[in-house]
Amino acid sequence: MKRSRTGLVVLIALLLVVAVGAIAYVDLRGHTPGSQCPGGEEALATLSGTMTAGSGSAPGQLSLRVLDSACASIEGVEISTISPYLSGVVTGTTFVSYGGGPVGATNPLPLGQTASGQLPVYGATVGERYTLTVEVSLASGGVPQELTLVLVAQSPTG
Repeated sequence: MKRSRTGLVVLIALLLVVAVGAIAYVDLRGHTPGSQCPGGEEALATLSGTMTAGSGSAPGQLSLRVLDSACASIEGVEISTISPYLSGVVTGTTFVSYGGGPVGATNPLPLGQTASGQLPVYGATVGERYTLTVEVSLASGGVPQELTLVLVAQSPTG
């Protein structure tokens, strides 16, 4: 009896995620080192996002949110790859903003704060999985964090 309740709770949780328009997760198995926190442990930035497919000739939309949970200010957020390819996603540039400007060395994302951005995408297919590799540069220097975000394109009507 307890097992079936657990399964039902998991199923309901999954359905709720789909209902809000995105399935997203960060793959930590292949991450690059995070910043060192005071206790010596590593910490990674937290990514989430949504993607909608376009309707007719109208573009879809990719939305990305970055929470600075990395124990250092973030000075850069760039999509380095997307698979399968989508027109409109320019790799190596940032579209994530904080405080009215793009996140960068002159406008870092402080610890505990969230930055977000949206851009139009063309050719997304409802139900298709899109894998984004996102590079997060920290003020503490070193190798940027390389995080993986998987999104499933949803219908523009939800």
